[in-house]
Amino acid sequence: MLSNSKWNSLRAAAVGLVAVASVTFAPVQALVAHAQDSMAVACDSTLVTLLIVAEHDYSYLTDMKAMSESSDAMMTEIDYGQYTPLVDEILARMSSMEGDMSGDEMMEGDDMMGMMSAQDTISAYFTDTGMDAPDFSMYSDLPAGDVAGEDAACTALRADVQAFLLEHVIADMQMSSMEG
Repeated sequence: MLSNSKWNSLRAAAVGLVAVASVTFAPVQALVAHAQDSMAVACDSTLVTLLIVAEHDYSYLTDMKAMSESSDAMMTEIDYGQYTPLVDEILARMSSMEGDMSGDEMMEGDDMMGMMSAQDTISAYFTDTGMDAPDFSMYSDLPAGDVAGEDAACTALRADVQAFLLEHVIADMQMSSMEG
């Protein structure tokens, strides 16, 4: 059983990390739009699958669309290939659930945008939960899963969605540890 002070500290850390997640990994690096024309950038199927997971679990594409509508940000058009019908269906469902929320309301609090490395994000998780940050010198430094010769928009989008998913998975872990 957690003491009240420990519970309050853990709750404050989780709320803080969720707040940091919403401003740190807001999808500004690579705004994307669905397009069927020849100007769309075709990335690989693994990246499109990551986008589908990020949208399904955390409204990644929906939030990027809202952000682009509420700012002058230009969206890169992505060709989803054989995944287009699935992406269209997911986006349609998310749009129907949005209700009357404006893009500004959905993106509220995202004024301080930036990007932390995976090591910084993982270290923040450990220190926010009262544990020592890991010594990363003991572990391999995994290279990014970039595809040789891919369009720069795909590379930027891949880095953004990977960071976005990592931050949200960690926030979910913190929330579930508070509940249990």
